[in-house]
Amino acid sequence: MRATLIVGLAGLLSACGGGAGGGGGADGGGGGGPDAGSPDAAPLEPFAGPCTLERDEGADEVLEEREVYTYDQDGHQVLREVDSPIGGPIDKRVVSTWDAGGHIVEMEGDDDGDGTADRRQTWQYDASGNNIHYQSDLGDDGMLELVIDRTFDGMNQVSREETDHDDDGVDQIDTFTYEALRFIGESDFGADDDIDQRQINIHGDDDLIDRIEVDLHADDVIDVVQSWTYDDEDHLVQVEVDSDADGNPDQAASYVYDERGFLVRSEGDVDADGTVDNRTTYTRDERGDALTEARDQDADGNLESRVTYTYECWQ
Repeated sequence: MRATLIVGLAGLLSACGGGAGGGGGADGGGGGGPDAGSPDAAPLEPFAGPCTLERDEGADEVLEEREVYTYDQDGHQVLREVDSPIGGPIDKRVVSTWDAGGHIVEMEGDDDGDGTADRRQTWQYDASGNNIHYQSDLGDDGMLELVIDRTFDGMNQVSREETDHDDDGVDQIDTFTYEALRFIGESDFGADDDIDQRQINIHGDDDLIDRIEVDLHADDVIDVVQSWTYDDEDHLVQVEVDSDADGNPDQAASYVYDERGFLVRSEGDVDADGTVDNRTTYTRDERGDALTEARDQDADGNLESRVTYTYECWQ
């Protein structure tokens, strides 16, 4: 996690193992196998991902969207089909291609379901499996909207990232330095050899981030601080954000896990006053796969949205 640029609270669920796969992810492992139910079998593991997703935006038992996922024999998601609003032909389709090493190499999106690609993303890797090149063609017209080239050191840690946002040459350079108990990322937003922003990730011997300090103007003054807290099992349980580095947190988020270590509840406190302002809860099966994801956006006990997942394609 050292090479993680600062993230907002909305992006932290992925960092603590949330989502339908219970931590398995699109390129994770499969289930427990045919003998998983025997007394001496290892604990059941989550499936690589859900087979279907159904979205009820008003939590009123009326479905607005259904997604269906197809996987290859290694558990990689190769097809995502979206029906929204439900009824009629597929409205959106995403096809993913993976190499023999389990790395995604291409993602083709058909955003209106007409059978013609509207956007394309591609990835390239070095011999160690590091992602050294990424590009995105949002119109699938040969004009690239985003290109990222990465350089890695001998420890397979990214040391430099060059970004071209409009296919006219590099316009941002990020460099990364690794020290014993901290990681330093520096951003040159104009690719003009002037550092514009600096971030320091401070961690312990366990390599878990404890604190992130951001110098927004690279003037050696810390402007934003994030503090991360973990339980005894190394699960992220709290994040506090001090947006002006005055020692008083302005935002907070907390995370609760079941006895197996799977996320079952996240809560946001948007002004860090000790009152929960939004809440998301998960129910899970015996494997740890999420069955439902329910969002209460103002923590008043009334749900604003519900997502339901199924896994029958793995049976």
